Order: sequence, then C-alpha cells, then structure tokens
Amino acid sequence: MIVIQNVPYRLTYDCSLQVLHCFEHVNGIGGVTILADGFYGATRLKEEHFEDFQLLTTLDVDAEYLEDGHHHRYAAPIITIDKRTEDIVQIRFNVYDRSAMPLANSEECRAYYRSLRNLARYYEDTNNQWQFKLRPGTVLVIDNFRVLHGRTSFSGSRTLGGSYVTRSDWLDRARTLKLIK
Repeated sequence: MIVIQNVPYRLTYDCSLQVLHCFEHVNGIGGVTILADGFYGATRLKEEHFEDFQLLTTLDVDAEYLEDGHHHRYAAPIITIDKRTEDIVQIRFNVYDRSAMPLANSEECRAYYRSLRNLARYYEDTNNQWQFKLRPGTVLVIDNFRVLHGRTSFSGSRTLGGSYVTRSDWLDRARTLKLIK
C-alpha cells in the first residue's frame, strides 16, 4: 500500500468477476463444478458464531500467489464488510494462496483456525452448494467476491480457459449499458 496526500491506495485491483470456459473434456469422468454462496455462509457465521465472524472481519489474512513469472501478495480480512452499512461486500476464502500467518500467540492461532473451520462448515455442506458438470462449450461467469467455486477430481484431459475482470470495469460497463444505476 502507498499513501498519497494521506490517502491510502492499494497497488492492486480486486478481480471480482471470473469467467471460466470449458473447451474440452476428453476420455474422462468427474470434474463437477461446485459453487457456494459466500455471503450465506458469512451471514450464518454471524448469527451462530458472532465472535468468529468478528475475528474474520478484522484480522488481515496474508495471501501470496507464486508461479513462474508471478508473485502476488495481498492482506485483508476473510470477510469484508462495508463500515457504513455493515453489509458483507467480499469473501476471501481461498486456502490455495493463503500464506503463513504471523499470529500474536497460541490463543489467537486457535481462534483463527476455529473461525475458519466454523465458516468452512457452511460451504462444505452439500445442502448449501450447487453442483453441475461444466461441459465443453459452456461459459461460467461468477461474482468472485461472493461465489466460492471448486471442482471434484477428474480423469482424462480437460481444457479450461479463464479470465478475471476488475469490479470497477464490469460495473462501469453495466452502468454505461444502463443495466444498473
């Protein structure tokens, strides 16, 4: 983060729209897409485990993505709320790129993992999931701030293409097309 005239600016843009295009799945089975409403899980956590909800809305969790030619880093709470309205605005529940946490002590560590476990229960409950096969030719577009996604294991050869679009870009286009105000 940099500060210009006492105003903080992030050096990254949040990619909130994700596009996945299934090109092929040859000689195999599996690969079922799993979607879950992240806001639903966070709302249930707030209702049933308020202390955990508070922790996950205030503790910055470090994320780091390393791949050939790329090194992304970011820190923010798992659940982001609008400070004015207290509405949930973003879920960052991604175990793949979560990095080591410099927690203050063992008590904070236990509270952090308990909170994650309690939140994960809502997402792992099949009653709270939509599961379907992403077949060749299908394009899936999701709000990456709200919808959690994954897939089951698969066999054979499967080719997907994907892209991210920043929230400001797609909201700009939706306003320009008069789809939203």
